[in-house]
Parts: sequence; structure tokens; C-alpha cells
Amino acid sequence: MNHKKFSLGSLFYNNKFVLIFSVFVALVIWVVFATRNTEEIPRTVTDVPIVVNLSDSAQQSGLKVFSPINAKAKVAIKGNSLTVNQVKNTDLQIEAKQAASLTGPVSNYKLELSATKLGNLSNYEVVSIEPSSILVTVDYYSEKVFNIDTSQITPPVDPQYYLNTPTLSSDSVTVSGPKQEVDQVAKVTIPYEQDKTPLTETKHFTGRLVMLDADGNEIKSDNLTLSMESVEVTCNVLYRKVLPLQVEFSGRPSNLTGFESRVTVEPKEIEVAGPEDAFANISELTLPAIDFSTISPTSNEFDVDVSLPTGFKNVSNIYTAKVSIDLDTFTTRTVSLNPETITFKNLPAGYEAAVYTQSLSVTVVGPPDEIEAFTENNLVAQIDMTGKEQFTGQTEVPVTISVTGAPNSWVYGSYMVNIGVSAKME
Repeated sequence: MNHKKFSLGSLFYNNKFVLIFSVFVALVIWVVFATRNTEEIPRTVTDVPIVVNLSDSAQQSGLKVFSPINAKAKVAIKGNSLTVNQVKNTDLQIEAKQAASLTGPVSNYKLELSATKLGNLSNYEVVSIEPSSILVTVDYYSEKVFNIDTSQITPPVDPQYYLNTPTLSSDSVTVSGPKQEVDQVAKVTIPYEQDKTPLTETKHFTGRLVMLDADGNEIKSDNLTLSMESVEVTCNVLYRKVLPLQVEFSGRPSNLTGFESRVTVEPKEIEVAGPEDAFANISELTLPAIDFSTISPTSNEFDVDVSLPTGFKNVSNIYTAKVSIDLDTFTTRTVSLNPETITFKNLPAGYEAAVYTQSLSVTVVGPPDEIEAFTENNLVAQIDMTGKEQFTGQTEVPVTISVTGAPNSWVYGSYMVNIGVSAKME
């Protein structure tokens, strides 16, 4: 006769056995917890949140708790085992209540802790709280805006290049937190690890923001908040080159000869820095044009602004050039212009205009031989009515006066005349 061997492991393949075994184990566990002596041996509930409450008067004065934040404690409780074993950290609240005597900012202010039962479970006793007290920082909330200091960003550059002032994705940052700590911040800067190889092109990187006190020591505080932790930094590396300054003139007589030799500019050249590829199209810097109507033997020196193309840097830091014109061999003469010879340009159809100015004295500059022979017939005067198409009545307008028959002479000064405009009579 064959006898089957009994196997304990095979029982766990029997669904009924597994069900009965599971119920039995659960019952044993429940009995163990239910019979645990929590009447005399306290149970510890962990991670119970601590709430710090300031008095109404302190809150109304603007005081605020800055630390600790999200503090938690351990609470030992005892009582009925069925109740005690159900208590969770959300069924308790630890309160740190501030004394009414607190009227101003204070650091490391000691507050005693007390526990409050929440929810429906109450058949137990709070034995102890760990810690029994906490140290808090109370102060007024403060904000201060700082321009971000870039003085530490000094990478080495190749001698043929120029390091422009670093540019940031944001030039300022706000520091906020307890007033006493905010007041200790002297500046916000960007630490920089020095490059080993001199730069020959623009560099981009993310710069971490660091708070420093008046002595240059870094401030690290969980109570202080920066509106941003870092900024994007661009170290603009530009190519250096010396460029000559070129003087330009407007209203110059078309046949004036040898004038360039009479012009000097100081300085003759300046050093600039800019994108390397941009220098392929720039061989000189052109100064703003000087109008010939402002030039005479007694008005022959001019301070002219030195302007650069966008993206360029004036390395020489010279922003004004002095232009001198040698007119020692030139002379001036005042000539009377007959107002009747003045013509009108762009006068609308159906309108007529007349000059009411009776006399006009015009100063002419030129070489002596031309000036001596100069007459009013060498003057051409015209009034441009552009922009005054709808005007009628009397007003004062500029008149443009040019020279003819004297190729090396020009009119000095600006001139105005009175005119009258009316619709033509049918």
C-alpha cells in the first residue's frame, strides 16, 4: 500500500487554509497590540507639527516668526490601549505660545510647548513633549533691493581683446526676511572661479548669488530669501583696434579747394573695441557733420561728439573731439540782400506769398579776392514752404541763402524773414 507524504508547504496552495491562516495571524497581531500595556508604558507619537502663535498685539505691530519653520516634536501618550494605538501625529498639535510681554524683535526667544488633542480621540493622557521648549526668532519683515555686484568677475583676456562690463539677465535682486538680518547684508555679488586661459571670445555662464556683510563675509541664513538664486552672466569680449577720426561737413561749397589741409582734429584717432567681424566694414570713425553756416574766421573751433556704432566700446574714453579750421587767409563781408529776390519753393497751387522784411544783411566768408568782388547778385535766397501747405496769414520763416559765382565762399549764420501767405483772388 502506498502512503502519501504530508507536506506543510503544500497547505499554502490550499485557498481555504490560507484564508484561515491569515485571519488567525491578524487576530494574534490585534491581541498583541490590544493587550500592550499603554496604561503604564507610554507610546511615542513622532513628527507632530509645532505651531508658534504670537499675541494679537505683536502681530498688529508687524512682528513675525522667522524660525524655526516647520518644526516638529515627539509626544509621549498613555491610556487605553485601543485609543492610544490609534492616535496619529495629525490627532495632536503642539503650540508654542508667546508671552504677552513680547513687544519687539528678539532672537533665540524661548517658548514652552504644550499639546492639544485634535479630532475625536481623547481617552489618553499626554505624558511629555520632546523638546519641551523651542528657541524662535521674532522680527519685523523687511525687503531691500540690491544692485548685483560684478566686481569679482574678472576673467583674463588676450592683450588684443577687451573685456567689457559683464551683463546680467537681471541687474538687481531683492533680499527679504527679518529686518535685523536684512540690515546686515551690505551687497549681493557673484563669486567667480578664475579662467586659466585668457579669453578671446564672449563667455556665458550661470552665476550664483551670494550675500556679503560689510566686512566681506558671506552671509548664510535660512531666514533670508533671495528673489532669485542665480543670474545668467555674459562676459563680453571685444576686439581692440585704433581708428582715425574723420571730419565731415555739410553745406560745403562744391568747388572749395584745398580745404582739407586747413582742418585738424584732436585727437586724430582713438582706440575702440567691438565685435571682431564688424571691423571688416569699419576703417574710420566719422564725426557728426559741421554745418558751413557756422564756420567763419572768428568761429573756427568746434567740440564734436565722438559716437560709436552699436555694440562698440570707447576704450580711450574720449567722447569729444576738437576740430580746428585754419581760416587766417579768409575774410568776411556783410552784403545787403534785396528781399524782392527771395523766391518760394513748394508753395501750394492757388496760394500766393510775399516777403514783408524790408532789408536783410548777410555775412559772407571767403578769400579776399572773391569777397572784394562780391555783390548781392552772388546771393541766391529761397524759402521752402514744405509743411506749411495749409497756412495763411503772416509769420516768420527761415530763408536758405547760398552763394553763386564765388566757388570758395559761403554764407555764415542763419536768417529769418517775415512773410504773408493768402489764397489767390479769383
